[in-house]
Amino acid sequence: MDELIADILRRDALGRVVMVDGRIERWSELLRRRWAAHMSDVTDRIVFLPRMDSRDFVDLIAASDVMLDTRHFNGYNTSLEAFAVGTPVVTWPGEFQRGRHTYGMYRRMDTTELIANEAAQYIDIAVRLGTDASYRAARSDEILESSAVLFEDIQVVREFERFFEETVAANVPDPLNRGG
Repeated sequence: MDELIADILRRDALGRVVMVDGRIERWSELLRRRWAAHMSDVTDRIVFLPRMDSRDFVDLIAASDVMLDTRHFNGYNTSLEAFAVGTPVVTWPGEFQRGRHTYGMYRRMDTTELIANEAAQYIDIAVRLGTDASYRAARSDEILESSAVLFEDIQVVREFERFFEETVAANVPDPLNRGG
């Protein structure tokens, strides 16, 4: 993500990237050092905030112009929180399931405009969302209108029920030793 973040900030001279400190303080420090060494021209516009409770975190998401989905690890819960408040999330799906959650959510919402196929497109989308208020508002409205399918789908609930029931049935010995 380093080059993507750096290139977004280079293209948007007024842009800021806000990060929340890692669970382990050392993680944030290592990231700061790496960025200082490899993208020092933009690190003054990367802000680290202390960890916060979930309500403050959702408020932060709601106040953001755009969120950047990571390529190598899913942003499942964070993307759901963003969609709940209408914050656009730029995504570039990875090869593996862990990097395709936001992509899948957008597909379920039947909106694909914020899905990138390459680095340049990811950067273009992020910069446009950060600098074009009318474009950002249109995407936000689209997300708010279509995101209910992510939260109100009884089929998902039924599939989880089926999975847990089958898993328990397959792995819990019969206390009466019926059938084996």
